[in-house]
Amino acid sequence: MGPEIAHSRTRKATRTNLFEILERAYRRYRDVNGHIYAAAISYFSMISLFPWLIFIVTMLTLLVRDPVVQSQIITQVVDQFPPGARIRGELRAFVSEITVRRSGVLGLAGLVTTIIVASEAFRALRYALNAVFGVTQTRSVLRGRGIDLLGMLVVLLFGTVSAAMATLLDLAWIERITPATGGSLSVPLLIIGYTLQFLLTFVAFVLMYRVVPEISMDWRILWIPGLIAAIGFEAARISISLFLNYFERFQQIYGALSVTVVALVFVFVVANIVLIAAAIACEVDLRQYQRESSHAESREPEEPVSASG
Repeated sequence: MGPEIAHSRTRKATRTNLFEILERAYRRYRDVNGHIYAAAISYFSMISLFPWLIFIVTMLTLLVRDPVVQSQIITQVVDQFPPGARIRGELRAFVSEITVRRSGVLGLAGLVTTIIVASEAFRALRYALNAVFGVTQTRSVLRGRGIDLLGMLVVLLFGTVSAAMATLLDLAWIERITPATGGSLSVPLLIIGYTLQFLLTFVAFVLMYRVVPEISMDWRILWIPGLIAAIGFEAARISISLFLNYFERFQQIYGALSVTVVALVFVFVVANIVLIAAAIACEVDLRQYQRESSHAESREPEEPVSASG
């Protein structure tokens, strides 16, 4: 009976610590007005969405000359947007026009615009993470802008690689390899492909928490916000898709602005998740530091009392 009681008390203490960490993390997020930072991040990210779309589609179509494969690429890009918003027709027409023009100048313009606007989104993200982590001493202006540019380029690289992986999974693995093997590899390959995409997202978030804020946190802690942000990213994407599928009047209400609204809401939700995850990591790190300090103090030997006289 004794071990069972001890185990029950341990689980209760663990739950108490978890709830306390979550509560303190939410307070930290609320005290720095995290929702306002998330709104700024979503605003700049929304502006950079379409220039990035122009860049990625232009580069892919310049590399791929086959019209059939180009059509499949367009389908893959358009399918990344929620179907419930009923915006895929407009997006397909927009992307198809880019493909027809196939101009390197257009792709370069999209890249330059993306760099300028997305770097502002990263500056807002840097300020937000600094506020959550309680950073008081900030980098110089030039170094800060360099970090913003570096973070933007990393995200652009990961986003491009992720889109290329999705296209490769759809075109090569499913359509070409699967028929040759009788369809037996379709499910395993899909699982592998989505797992790789999730791992890519996870690594991107971990690197973001390591590089963007002006504080160096232990890698053993960084996996926590990275995992929370990656799961939250996928959950937000699926949730918005389900909501739009069941809310059929969305397109009628917002009309041509539906694409903008979907992108804005999605990035706003993800930005809030990112900041809350950072607050959780900060509280976990603080709790670990307090525990290690307490253990260190308890191990210090007591000074012997000298006898007088």
